[in-house]
Amino acid sequence: MLLPIQLDRTSFKPLYFQISDALHNLIEVSDLRPGDRLPSENEIVNQFKISRNTARRALNALIVDGVAYTIQGKGTFVAPARTRTGLLNLTSFSEDVKSRGYVPGSRLLSFSREIPPPKIAQALQVRPGGETFKIDRLRLANGEPMAINTSYLSVALVPQLESINLETGSLYAYLEDQLGLPIEYGERIIKGGSAFEYEANLLHIPTAYPVVIAEGPSYLIDGSPIEYTKIIYRGDRYEFSFQVVRRRNYKD
Repeated sequence: MLLPIQLDRTSFKPLYFQISDALHNLIEVSDLRPGDRLPSENEIVNQFKISRNTARRALNALIVDGVAYTIQGKGTFVAPARTRTGLLNLTSFSEDVKSRGYVPGSRLLSFSREIPPPKIAQALQVRPGGETFKIDRLRLANGEPMAINTSYLSVALVPQLESINLETGSLYAYLEDQLGLPIEYGERIIKGGSAFEYEANLLHIPTAYPVVIAEGPSYLIDGSPIEYTKIIYRGDRYEFSFQVVRRRNYKD
């Protein structure tokens, strides 16, 4: 595969960046689609007469950015499009995945009763010595690992939670439809991170690969906290969007 670009060897932009940028543009305009094979290191070296290290850096830049992935012994391929999540909309994972035409799924990793860490006890207004349910789930879209979801809920508020199947059902749907506890709003802190070995194994990504972490409490309509959640998203499969409004100072 020949790339339709000419390298500018006098540019301040490194050669690997020019190649990576060209491939990125081909992906964005759909000349290269998810699953298509990208040029190999050898093909890039032969076309542009550059070092193997430069070619490797060009492909690695795409992998780190989440638009490409490597299969050992087969090559580098265009990654599936990221799932976009609006920061201003509080939806369950299942609702979010369904809205994008995927089939949601969950794998229950652990379910326990425990005294929560102080930060979470305070957020959920759990009394000293009070217990919470801690639920760890691997969230799936079309069977592919997308995120690790940890939820804390007060045992005193939802003592019947042990009776539901959290692999086939939505936690939010159960709270709202079965218990009459509609979740009205939430607060989330969004930050970047790197996957530890345990998380990387679950998400099918390399150790130290970029992840996006969202955590915070969710509230009922009366302002009572119902859940504290922490979700670790694959950085190559998720992006977050939100609207920004410019506040004008008409005195200037």
